Amino acid sequence: MAYRNGVALAQRGSAVKFERPNHLRTTASPKPRLPHSPGSAVRRSPAAARSGDGVPGRVRVAVRLRPRNTEEMVADADFADWVELQPELKRLKLRRNNWDSDTYEFDEVLTEFASQKRVYEVVAKPVIEVCSNDNIPIVEDPKTGDVSLSGATLVEIKDQPSFLELLRVGETHRIAANTKLNTESSRSHAILMVHVKRSVVDSEDVVYTENNDVSHLTKPSKPLVQKSKLVVVDLAGSERIHKEAKSINLSLIALGKCINALAENNSHVPFCDSKLTRLLRDSFGGTARTSLIVTIGPSPRHRGETSSTILFGQRAMKVENMLKIKEEFDYKSLSWRHELRSQGGIKALLGVVRCDQPDVLSQVARGIANFAKCESRASSQGIKSGTSFLIEDGALPWIVQNANNEAAAIRRHIELALFHMAQQEVNAKDMISGGALWELVRISRDCMREDIRNLGRRTLTSIPPFKSEFRRLHIDV
Repeated sequence: MAYRNGVALAQRGSAVKFERPNHLRTTASPKPRLPHSPGSAVRRSPAAARSGDGVPGRVRVAVRLRPRNTEEMVADADFADWVELQPELKRLKLRRNNWDSDTYEFDEVLTEFASQKRVYEVVAKPVIEVCSNDNIPIVEDPKTGDVSLSGATLVEIKDQPSFLELLRVGETHRIAANTKLNTESSRSHAILMVHVKRSVVDSEDVVYTENNDVSHLTKPSKPLVQKSKLVVVDLAGSERIHKEAKSINLSLIALGKCINALAENNSHVPFCDSKLTRLLRDSFGGTARTSLIVTIGPSPRHRGETSSTILFGQRAMKVENMLKIKEEFDYKSLSWRHELRSQGGIKALLGVVRCDQPDVLSQVARGIANFAKCESRASSQGIKSGTSFLIEDGALPWIVQNANNEAAAIRRHIELALFHMAQQEVNAKDMISGGALWELVRISRDCMREDIRNLGRRTLTSIPPFKSEFRRLHIDV
């Protein structure tokens, strides 16, 4: 989450770019009184100071010094005596007079020369790593208090250009104004929400039994859906202007109150005081992983705004979130699996392929790939032994026939199914006689995906029956 910084552009698998870090923005919360003892400092907790990655679950805060604007450059503002940055120590000093200074420690201290890539690496990347065991902001069920956005549209993103086009459309709705501190100050908040949904299968409950010599699944794997929401925020600054600043300052004051309440562990946190805090309630004290950027200015003329901004960041560092992954059952998929098993399982799938519809065949191929994956895992865990049910129920000829299907979706699932089956040595004899081995050889050489090719080579060179067949035919894999 970016605070008082430029518009943040984010997409999974691509870089995040922070733009326009050239203005001072501050909270409108009451200015706390600075310490008065010589050399005093507001510091984070010792545990946080010792850990370079911060306290697990705590809001990570970075402070960034913006470059001097045109007015400050003309006036030749000397900020060396006012702000002293120590990035290597993750510390900054604000000089009160010729003898005393206040020292503050943050998770990251970024100079005015910090590149956008550096900002992304230390601030945004830890938040958007959705493949880790922690989670980014969670999509809550409406019954739990999620805030619906009137007039907002949820748009499915299929590629990077369409994502960037949506960002450009959103940027056109922003309002900018010439203020005392910035010639292009954002006069409206901007929030980007990216919803992420991933289907997973819990394979720990896959159990195979024997009943009247007919093997079948007694407990299907649990289909789960993990939902997350990446929230990137650019808050408008609270420069001391009059009319248009009123609503902005009200929302920033409300946010400051929430941060103060969370930092002091108050029983009541006033999230409902503004629309902004209702939207961001998960980011502070909720189930999110949160990073915060506070941007300060170099000029001593704005000493008050810079000090209050730094203290705001210090308070935010005391807020801890409960990171967790929220999962829910994919009941639609579970119902489909129950219906499939009741109608004959694999044989029912093979009966469906007669319709010869690409979308139906793709679903059949996916079902077979998932079945082969579950079998492979059950076999590696010692839960199941014996030949694959796919071979016993006569699915292997159809799999071999469609291993080189023109439809990429069908072909991809079939390739994975073949490799899962090949990893069970007990299936090797049937796969050799059924022609599946030569499809595996072709895939390991010609597949466009490098990971599939590597998987194919590892499988073919690790299963003894396959190695014996290659030696017999003098084939070099």
